Amino acid sequence: MEVKYNVIIPVVNRKLAAALLDSIAANTVIPDSILIIDNSLAPRAFPVDARLPVEVIAPGERLGVNASWNLGIRETGECDYLAILNDDIVLGRHFFEKNIHTFREYSDCGVSCPGTVFDMADLHDNIHGRTIRMKKREGWAFSFQYSLLKTIPPIPADLVTFCGDDWFWKHTHLKGFLWYKDTGNIVYHKVGAAVKELGVRPHLKRDRATFRRIAG
Repeated sequence: MEVKYNVIIPVVNRKLAAALLDSIAANTVIPDSILIIDNSLAPRAFPVDARLPVEVIAPGERLGVNASWNLGIRETGECDYLAILNDDIVLGRHFFEKNIHTFREYSDCGVSCPGTVFDMADLHDNIHGRTIRMKKREGWAFSFQYSLLKTIPPIPADLVTFCGDDWFWKHTHLKGFLWYKDTGNIVYHKVGAAVKELGVRPHLKRDRATFRRIAG
């Protein structure tokens, strides 16, 4: 059965994003569409990778994480599955293939996530990995059933940078779906790279308080 898999990548650091795109090009399943939200503010156009179906939106300002996610979801085309990826991660070779398997295996799977390592030396497929229900959200590499995602309201503008993944977590569960993690689907995460460059740590406390108020 053929599926259509789209990708959204908000980019702050182009060098990190290039490594992510390399890892996408090396995957066993190549996405049908990759939409880059270029927050880098670089004066030149984002270098499009000729190996991949990349489209670039350059807002001309740093929208922040949540606004970039909202824009990407609004602008991406119809698909079966949609991955939202940080620019500071590198994917294992079977990232998309394994997510498709998880969605097909678990009928209540609304969001599929990979396992994470924090050293590039550990980036390899784990044949002993198992699929588990997630007990907390992880927002650096998550894939949605697109039909479910389209029913979730956009992240409120009051949430500047943080808690967007909490928003998706809450609404996924409200609609009777769960998040699953394939612990054999491994990605490398350079933790905090984009956040440090954006200088948004001061927003964390405020966004958490805002989320508690909005979400009840």
